[in-house]
Amino acid sequence: MKNMKLALVFVGFLSACVFASPPVEKRLEVTQPNGEQIVLTRRGNASLHWLELRRGAIVVLNKKSGYYEYAKMERADGRWQLLPSGFTVGKNSTLPENFQILKSKDLIPLRKQISR
Repeated sequence: MKNMKLALVFVGFLSACVFASPPVEKRLEVTQPNGEQIVLTRRGNASLHWLELRRGAIVVLNKKSGYYEYAKMERADGRWQLLPSGFTVGKNSTLPENFQILKSKDLIPLRKQISR
C-alpha cells in the first residue's frame, strides 16, 4: 500500500513536469507595412502569450491592416481578449492622452480567466 501511494505521487509529479510549459521569451524584429522596423519580445507560456515592446507595452497584430498596434483589452462573449486599438506602433505614433498602454501587470483578468 505504501509503495502504491509512492507510485501515485511519482506519477503525479512526472505528469506535472511533462505538461507544464516553460515560459516563452523570444526577441523578434518585424517590419511594419510602411517599412519601419520594430523590436518585439514574445512572452508568456502555452496558455497565455503576448508581444511586448522594449518598454513593456503590449502590442497585437491588426490582421486587416498588417500593422502591429498597441493592444486594448476588452470583454467579448464573456471572455477577456487582447485586441488591436487602432493606434499603430512606430516612431511617429501619437497616442491620445486618455489611452492606457497595457503592460503585463494589466493581464491579471486574462490570467484568472485561463486558470479557471
